[in-house]
Amino acid sequence: MWAAATTEGLLIYSLNSALCFDPYELDPSITPERVRAALDQQEWSTALMLAVRLNEEPLIEEVVEKTPTAHVELVLRSIPIFYVERLIEFFGYQIEKSAHLQFYMIWCQKAFYVRGTELKSHRKSILPALTHLQRHLVKKYSDLSKICESSKYTVAYLLAVGKMEKVNVEERAVTMKDAELEESEGSASSVASDDDDGDDDDDDDDSSMNVDDNEGMLIRDEDPSDSD
Repeated sequence: MWAAATTEGLLIYSLNSALCFDPYELDPSITPERVRAALDQQEWSTALMLAVRLNEEPLIEEVVEKTPTAHVELVLRSIPIFYVERLIEFFGYQIEKSAHLQFYMIWCQKAFYVRGTELKSHRKSILPALTHLQRHLVKKYSDLSKICESSKYTVAYLLAVGKMEKVNVEERAVTMKDAELEESEGSASSVASDDDDGDDDDDDDDSSMNVDDNEGMLIRDEDPSDSD
């Protein structure tokens, strides 16, 4: 980029076709550094007005996107109506190409809500900007409608699959719980039967011991020495 001071004014030449230097009420104190300094100090309104006066689209985009949404309404109330008109024109281009559609829609909604009466009184001057904004909003609506319509059945299918998977998981959980209960009941039954078998064995041992004792007594009664 280079510049030349001529009798026609200041001429600026650049290979960047996207750059359009068209400042408004510019003075030497308005620089991109000053705009960013105002941003760092959270002076949102000052930074926005300075950026609009420089009229550099990337700089305006930087200021707008760094302004918290909670402060948008206050910023729009505090700046002169001329800057609001320039912003509406800027929003039309951003909605066309930016991925932050909802963010810029919030700015547009707040602008028309807060300054709608004043904008209506300046409708002749901002009519091209409003037409441009409406055209891109209609295009975005049409594009998003097609995407949503084509994805509607896919989303319904995924939801149905998710519900079926949830049911299957619940059924598997119930089956596993029943199996664990059956296993625990079986273990308890086997332990009880083992105890019963042990008791029976003890009874058998006692009976055998009694029989042996009785036989011993009979043997002693039949001892030959006693008969002699």
